Parts: sequence; C-alpha cells; structure tokens
Amino acid sequence: SCGWYEIKDLRPGAIITWKKSPLTSHPHIGFYISDDHAISNSSEHREVRSHGIKYNSQELDKIFWHNFLN
Repeated sequence: SCGWYEIKDLRPGAIITWKKSPLTSHPHIGFYISDDHAISNSSEHREVRSHGIKYNSQELDKIFWHNFLN
C-alpha cells in the first residue's frame, strides 16, 4: 500500500530480506549497495555493518523496490 513491490534482480538501494535462521525469530533486513554488498544493523554489535549479501551464510529471501528510487 506504500508503493514497495517485490522484484527479482538486485538493484542498488533495494531493501533485501534474508531467510529466517534457526537462531532468530524474524528475517534479517538490509539494503543492497552494489557488487554483492549490503548494509544492515547488527543487534549484537548495535551498529550498522557492511557485509556480503550472504549474511551469515543465509540465502536472500526477497528484494523490494520503490519507484522513487529510480
């Protein structure tokens, strides 16, 4: 209802979610930067971190886009 929709291919600025791990009760959420890198918060370290798109070996689940990012 806010204009976000799911897409298939990664684009810089897209919101990405990783599949839920057995250690968490919810999926991990971040932003795709480029070149297979993302940023997301770390509740363990309480800071924003840059990392690869395979967050803790978790597979990507969904990619979201909004047309205001065009």
